[in-house]
Amino acid sequence: MSPATEMEPITAQINLRPVRVGFLVDPSNRALLSRIMRHATCMWGGIMCPIIPAMQRVPKIWRDGARGMSGREIGRGMLRFFEPDIFVETAAGQAAAMGLDTSVFRDQYRYRSFASLIRKDIGLAADLDLGVSMAHLYDYHYRTEFQFERRHAPPAYDFAGGTSEGSAFFEAAFGQFPKRRDLAYLSSIYRGALAAEQVEPSFDSWHTAITRGADCPLQMTIRDIETRVDRRRDPAIFIFDPLSSHDVIDFWNFRIRKTDVIPVNAHWIAESRDLILKFIRASFRPLPTNPNGVMINAAIHIGRSLDADTIIKALRLDEADLPEGSVSVTPWYEAIWKEYSEDYGYPPNRTILSVKSRDVQLTPSDGDRASIRFPVQAPDFEAMQRGHGPSWVNVLRIRQYGSDKLAVAMPSAALGGQFGYPSHASRDQFLTREGHVTFHHYASDEGYADLPKREGAIISWLKTKKIEATPSEAGRIASQVIEAVGGLSRVQLLGERPVVELLDKMARSRRDWPDGSSDEFQDRTASVKKWEAALGQIHRGGLAGWKTLDAYVEAGAIKLGLTSACPHCGKENWYSLDDIASMIGCSRCLKSFAYPQGKPLRRDIWKYRVVGPFATPHYAEGAYSVALTLHFLRNEIRSMSDFTYATGLNLDTGGSKLETDFFAWHGSDGIRYAHRDPDMFVGECKSLGTDVFKAKDITRLKELGTAVQGAYLVAATLKDELSTDEAGRLRKLASWGWRKKVPSPLIILTGVELFGDGPLSSIWENAGGRRAEIMASHGHIFDFRTFADASQQACLGMSDEEVARMRYWRRRRS
Repeated sequence: MSPATEMEPITAQINLRPVRVGFLVDPSNRALLSRIMRHATCMWGGIMCPIIPAMQRVPKIWRDGARGMSGREIGRGMLRFFEPDIFVETAAGQAAAMGLDTSVFRDQYRYRSFASLIRKDIGLAADLDLGVSMAHLYDYHYRTEFQFERRHAPPAYDFAGGTSEGSAFFEAAFGQFPKRRDLAYLSSIYRGALAAEQVEPSFDSWHTAITRGADCPLQMTIRDIETRVDRRRDPAIFIFDPLSSHDVIDFWNFRIRKTDVIPVNAHWIAESRDLILKFIRASFRPLPTNPNGVMINAAIHIGRSLDADTIIKALRLDEADLPEGSVSVTPWYEAIWKEYSEDYGYPPNRTILSVKSRDVQLTPSDGDRASIRFPVQAPDFEAMQRGHGPSWVNVLRIRQYGSDKLAVAMPSAALGGQFGYPSHASRDQFLTREGHVTFHHYASDEGYADLPKREGAIISWLKTKKIEATPSEAGRIASQVIEAVGGLSRVQLLGERPVVELLDKMARSRRDWPDGSSDEFQDRTASVKKWEAALGQIHRGGLAGWKTLDAYVEAGAIKLGLTSACPHCGKENWYSLDDIASMIGCSRCLKSFAYPQGKPLRRDIWKYRVVGPFATPHYAEGAYSVALTLHFLRNEIRSMSDFTYATGLNLDTGGSKLETDFFAWHGSDGIRYAHRDPDMFVGECKSLGTDVFKAKDITRLKELGTAVQGAYLVAATLKDELSTDEAGRLRKLASWGWRKKVPSPLIILTGVELFGDGPLSSIWENAGGRRAEIMASHGHIFDFRTFADASQQACLGMSDEEVARMRYWRRRRS
């Protein structure tokens, strides 16, 4: 193991939130569902813990929204959406039946049985073995708020008794405490701290709780916790049958995503009409800060066990004289169990909880594994937990500036079962779309987190897909080139055709002739005049003034020296400034001679020599094309997003050996919560030539698309136009990529894009022709799927209709 040094500082946002438990339950077991909801009432953050149906067959009332999907696929899709910290089984084998690998030792800490959630110690009251008991919260809220007399304070209610439909409704909508005797003290503490009145679940108590904004047990589990969403949340009304376990699960999970929701008992629909209409009218108001007259409106959602027409008829909305556009009726739910592509307009989003957060600057250790120590964010209340499970979590979101050593965009590992990915971190840490989640028990905990490096994260992820990856020789050169110029943020130093061509000309040490002979050229150099001429071409536009000779020297691309002819053999030799001495040697005849000091120095004896990885011929073995491609992917479509990459990798799938010139992950957003895993890219990068994309390259890209399912295929070249043969081959590849079960869209990049200066819109507008037409029709392109479509039209001579036929062939066939 290499010794640990220090990396450049990073910024970490540390967010405190309660533990998010995912309860796995047979959706037909209404009694067990009741026990789950009552347990959640006792637990900090319990109202935001999802209930996941564990089933093999999809119930009839759920089939319309999940056609073609199995019960396992729906359950696993919901787990993927909610990303629970802890999986709680209500029956043995449920996690395994959903495809979760419970055998990985590091993940076993995250699997619990429902029966183990309450611990009993001799001489002590029963308590939660996971999370924070609400007893601590009630005490905290009493000391900080409820012990003081509050003006216009809403009432606090504790619900008990009532009819079956009333009790079933209230335990889901407002919360009721467990019926267990050993937990009865929680209800007593709640009533004592909040001066809560015990009332019977009924229509009247529902009406009062809604109209007066009463404090209720379930809502107390997230009191004073900020709920964050990525986009606007319109108020909602959810009408459901509380005796239907399927409706209850739908409502419970719906409320996690949309906290501003009014629950309505379908058994009281007639009596509820007046309050529903009042809520609709009150909600219909202008959207704050919007100058375009956009209004907020309420949406009515109806449980799938109910007949929507019967419910609407009972509400008599057409007789209510409601403002036009004030309400919509939605008899369906967003399919949260599905995976959505990046061009899907508004996919379902999850609510993020934040008790408090803090931004800190930290310096990771830099060994084989980067790691940080961070200040743990703990609750303000005292939580003397005796449980084996975590009490709360911290979520770390990492941002790095000026360096790209760490992996910041990565697929989620929230469902576990991926040993070694993204690193060999402890069992108290795992990766989600929300960030790095760390478990904590005490306020005095010391925070520690492993931060995977770029290449290591990618190689370990590929290993979970049964693909062994090792860096290729060309990949090492590309990595050295990118590191030399200062990382991807400064790769634009190479984004000038005259500079790249001059560097390659200087690097070529061998020329092959048609007759089979060849010439070797040692110490290939370029005069200061040639470099000034090359830079003069790029400075005419006035936007590349920072690309100076000093910049290329500092990047280690070129080095200044003097030349002198050997008096013995006539060979002109180049000497760096460090090599100049009174006696110097000839690299050909190896004889020494005195440096000519008596002659005046001419300007033409000062020459630059290409050095380091830039001295590698053939455009640094394709490194310039790779570097510019990665720079484009990182910056030109979504420039604020996280990006993780590795240069050339050799891939062994067990059945074939492949090579990709790069592998990259591009996060959907570097600022907000990501609703899906990052986009993946593999590719073939070429330099210049008449026919660079040959049949074997197309085959290789197909094999990459098969091995790495769902990855974008990138065909990049430094030349501006493709040959007719190349375009024909790439058209067939594009069609193949769109028509796969999991599409692998093809992106084509040429010198127009790679050497372009400015945002993509400006590059294509300035390029004119088909590119300008496409950009005019789009205005801007913000997602890679749309860009893949556009690049195929621009570079392959395809029409919009041709690409659409390939892209949407399934929809057309159905």
